Amino acid sequence: MPTISFATVYNSLRFLKDAGHIAEIHFGNGASRFDKCTHRHDHAMCTACGKLVDIEMEYPRTS
Repeated sequence: MPTISFATVYNSLRFLKDAGHIAEIHFGNGASRFDKCTHRHDHAMCTACGKLVDIEMEYPRTS
């Protein structure tokens, strides 16, 4: 079975983030997740299972 190194995974995630294809979501405990939805939106996290879901809201326009 083929394997892939952690360095390859993290380098690929950094490349995709720097190119604007994914967004990194930081958590207070030092952990991160990556989101393919890069426009402004909020998230809700289940405290039991840790599932993260997008919440679409309208934001006031800023100048």
